[in-house]
Amino acid sequence: MTAKQYKQARRARGFITDVAAKVGVHWTTINKRELGTIPITKEAELVLLSIPLLPQPVKDRGPGRPKLKK
Repeated sequence: MTAKQYKQARRARGFITDVAAKVGVHWTTINKRELGTIPITKEAELVLLSIPLLPQPVKDRGPGRPKLKK
């Protein structure tokens, strides 16, 4: 799975922070996988794909959107 495919699959399952919580990793780990900074293991791919799909993919927060609450 490429970084681009990973990001598309993650968006189909929720925001980066929500998916990270479900997977059990920090959101920066998901971000690094999406950027291609760290490799996507087969295990990471399978765990992501095991999360149910949302009715509609989410759009990532961009400029002008509120910051995430800690």
